Amino acid sequence: MKEIQEQLIAGFPGSFDPFHDGHLSAVISFLEIHSKAILYIVIGVNEEKEDKSTFSTEEKVFLIERTIPVEYKDRVKVIPYSGIIANLFYEQNINMFVKGARDSEDFKSERWIAEVNSKLSGSLTTLIIPQTDPALLKVSSSNLKSFIDLGIDAKDFAPALTREALQIRMKNQLIIGVTGGIASGKTTFAEDIQGLSEENGGTEDMSIYHISLDELGKVVYSNDPTPRFLAIRKQINREFGGKLLRENTSIDTHKLGNIAFSSKRKLDKLVGIVLDPILHLLRKRLDELGKGIFLIEGANLIEGEMTHLVNENIVLVQVDKEIQKKRMAKRGLNKKQIERRFEFQFGNKERTEEIIARQREEFDRLFIKIDGSKETNTGEVYEKLQKEYKRRFKIIRENK
Repeated sequence: MKEIQEQLIAGFPGSFDPFHDGHLSAVISFLEIHSKAILYIVIGVNEEKEDKSTFSTEEKVFLIERTIPVEYKDRVKVIPYSGIIANLFYEQNINMFVKGARDSEDFKSERWIAEVNSKLSGSLTTLIIPQTDPALLKVSSSNLKSFIDLGIDAKDFAPALTREALQIRMKNQLIIGVTGGIASGKTTFAEDIQGLSEENGGTEDMSIYHISLDELGKVVYSNDPTPRFLAIRKQINREFGGKLLRENTSIDTHKLGNIAFSSKRKLDKLVGIVLDPILHLLRKRLDELGKGIFLIEGANLIEGEMTHLVNENIVLVQVDKEIQKKRMAKRGLNKKQIERRFEFQFGNKERTEEIIARQREEFDRLFIKIDGSKETNTGEVYEKLQKEYKRRFKIIRENK
């Protein structure tokens, strides 16, 4: 008769302030190695340091539980514990410590702790899981918070829910993307919402600001004397034919547009050059404005795979294609130029499907559809954005 093996129950302890993708990588690695095991994620609680933590213990539990992929949820339990973790493991018959190690220093430290734990009641063993993903080698809770504080893209460090929670907790900022096809009414919508916010100034409502990535791009293309921007304009001039730089050092954007939209390869090349200075200006603008709800307008947020910049929160403005054509013609584009613009952008259906697919992987992302052919009820949208900020500020909430 075969001996019945006792189920492996392991514990993954830490402060998790907050839980990030490095932690998640170790959790998934363990669960993949031990397909029948149960893993306790144990949040160490130190009441003396609780006030210094970015998130409360309850908030940490909430964030971790909503970060674990659905296929592993039934084998993961998240619990807080105040005291010596080894005592909890012994009493709950947890057989193994699971720890992650990013480098040799981490490994040495964890090995020494493992030796101590092995001498405690129950002779606990420790599984140290090395981090093999280069993108996660520098991931830590402190680094993640530094990235958010400095406005650096942290998409490889944590899911959208955690990044958003940090931005709200540390900077009082809720970031929302406004996107849609060319001439769909994105700018009009965002400016109307900002205008209503200005009218309500002095109330308890959070200020709403509109930041257009196109307008930030115009700063780069202009004769702005910033040395970096001048160098970028000279690079654009070299890369796209050598006849785009005006005497005042600004770029002839009409000529540039005709060249860039002649092929996807050229358009991608231009985006690759100007995206970094545009994001630099975006970071500066967010810092200057401080707290608030920010509507970041960009026509190619979805096509350019940049929705992580707005934590997958999207307002989609859309209109019928024929209305777009009429509006583009009024802007001076000819028939050929209009068709070229459509070639490089998703249609309304494709754009919607892409948003839904990306948000499906995340918890409680915002998705508002606006009909750009009609007069928008800005008051209703304004109130919804204010409610969303207050709801997300609480961190702990239900998925709508």
